[in-house]
Amino acid sequence: MIRHTLTPAFLFAAATVAAPASLAAQTAAQAPPAAPATAPATQPPMDESKRVPAADMIGKEGEGFSIAQGWIQEGRIRGHGARPVGIASRALDMMIEYSKVRTTFGRPLADRQAIQFMIADSAMELHACRLMVYECAWRHDRDEDVRQLSYMTKIQCAEMASRVVDRSIQVHGGLGLMRELPLEWWYRQVRSIRITEGTPEVLRWRLAQHIIKNHKG
Repeated sequence: MIRHTLTPAFLFAAATVAAPASLAAQTAAQAPPAAPATAPATQPPMDESKRVPAADMIGKEGEGFSIAQGWIQEGRIRGHGARPVGIASRALDMMIEYSKVRTTFGRPLADRQAIQFMIADSAMELHACRLMVYECAWRHDRDEDVRQLSYMTKIQCAEMASRVVDRSIQVHGGLGLMRELPLEWWYRQVRSIRITEGTPEVLRWRLAQHIIKNHKG
């Protein structure tokens, strides 16, 4: 059985925060900081004076991009496939456990059809993505070309985890947004996973190009 408590620090802060004097003051208080006039540099300055001995070269000259692609491909299976599956699995467990102990109007949330649908959808999507990760990893271990399958795995697993964590937060209500639970942190993590090592838009574009090019009607 899960027990959730509010920390004294949270209760003290909630009781002592004063309301803004006016709507204008409230808007000003909530406004984000002004963006800098010049965007910060995202890359360090290049230093072309350094030289790497030929004996320390990884692979052959001109093959660096293909080697990096291989590393990224593995990352899509592990960090962007298996990791979201693990996050979604735990988020689903928390959703089910909390729905059993949280009661509204004399009945547990687990009795509500809307909650049951969230659990069922999450379980089906999680199962499908777990099998996709298994197949992609298995084919990779057999030295097969899994670039296109890794695209599918990364897209499906990252987007699935976002939906499952979102549903878990919904079932937990306001409690799901508090830092006492890992859900809000997972929500931010899976959102970043959808962007890194290939956005879903780019991967869908490349996947579609491959499918159309190799289609045999």
